[in-house]
Amino acid sequence: MKSYFVRGLFQEIKANVTEELDALHRIAFANRVLLFLGLVAVLLALTWINPFPPKKVYLATGQPGSSYRLLGEKFAHYFARYGIELVPVDSPGINDRLSKLTDDGSPVSSTFYVAGGPAIDDLQKVVSLGSIQYSPLWLLYRGQPVADDNAIRYFSDKTIAVGTRDNSTQNIFKKIIELHGFSFAGMNNFLELPNVEAARRLKAGGIDAMFLIDSIDSPLIQSLIADPEIHIFDFRLADAYTKHLPFLDKLVIPRGALSLKRVYPATDINLLGSTVTLLVEADTHPVIQWIFLKAARHISNQRPQFFADPDFFPAYMDRSLPLSDVAKRFYQSGFPPLAKYMPLWMADFVDRVWFHLLAALAILIPVIHLVGGVRQYYSDKVIENAYRHLRQIDDSAAGLTSPEQAAELMEDWQRLSDDVAGLWVSSENVKSLFALKRTTRHVRDHIRDKVAAFSQEN
Repeated sequence: MKSYFVRGLFQEIKANVTEELDALHRIAFANRVLLFLGLVAVLLALTWINPFPPKKVYLATGQPGSSYRLLGEKFAHYFARYGIELVPVDSPGINDRLSKLTDDGSPVSSTFYVAGGPAIDDLQKVVSLGSIQYSPLWLLYRGQPVADDNAIRYFSDKTIAVGTRDNSTQNIFKKIIELHGFSFAGMNNFLELPNVEAARRLKAGGIDAMFLIDSIDSPLIQSLIADPEIHIFDFRLADAYTKHLPFLDKLVIPRGALSLKRVYPATDINLLGSTVTLLVEADTHPVIQWIFLKAARHISNQRPQFFADPDFFPAYMDRSLPLSDVAKRFYQSGFPPLAKYMPLWMADFVDRVWFHLLAALAILIPVIHLVGGVRQYYSDKVIENAYRHLRQIDDSAAGLTSPEQAAELMEDWQRLSDDVAGLWVSSENVKSLFALKRTTRHVRDHIRDKVAAFSQEN
């Protein structure tokens, strides 16, 4: 008994599903033009929303061997997790990077910017994703340790490398010396040298000092501070500098933090630091922006930050440019919650259109309730149309005057009969369908009676 009941239940479900699918197919075919237009509208909407990110992105980094070049490689490694190729593009300086970023003919869509460099507040179609790390200002020198508060006064007559012309290092150096009443122009002892060349000369004793901006974990910085002949200048006036140059922050290297073995440095060293900000084109795909932010968080937490607490970066520190809409959502509420359960592109898509989806559901739910009514309306309509056609044939049969007319009318009846045999109707109209078939046979008999009458007359 139980097996019979289960089989019967399964057959009933199967029959209902088959009936519903057949109904949908017939209704869809009858309204194929509207469905095609709806499909086109959906495709246009997807094209406008553009849920899929590009497969290749270009990031303008710094000089070869710089921490910015290494940082770009870390970002590229993280992007590979999402199947996207991030291509680091070497650049000699900030002006070149900004030029690549704003040039419509350049594939570069992102770059690093050190706060205090060239003015960027007038850049068009460029937005910020926030700062991603500190980059200290290093004044490294040879000779005896210097105890002078005023570094610029002390090194004003010594050979000092200050970076290349198209470089944030030199831009910030100019702003610092101007605070002390010096002018960069005419100072022959201020040498414009690439960082690698300046470091080589400093180690060899060819110059007295070099000024550069770079991360503490940069291989170049590590090689310089590991040299016992090279010292780090202590900016004792760091607090004063930050008052005059708000884009700078005071950073401290604690006593012994670089080497406990030789207790280096012997005392706390005050440094000035700038922030590295990630800039992107305003129309950069939202998923690419999310990956940049996720990568920045991952890189920040991958190892302890020397000058920042865990989870500090990324942060909106340099406000020269406004945040992108994606970055605003990140700093307000974090990453899309659904990113834990679905691909990032899908989570971003839902995050961008959830309001529109709710609006669509508010319309769709009543429509779903109306589907049954639409289906029933379609069923009622085909029965009604068949009866109307059948009535026309029956009325015509009453007025037949020749066998030829009867033959033509029988052909019309046959076409209607074939249509009736293939009709789909809802369960509610099954009785009406059988009644229609009986009536169809009745009309056929009416026509045959007419044909028989014509035969007797002849």
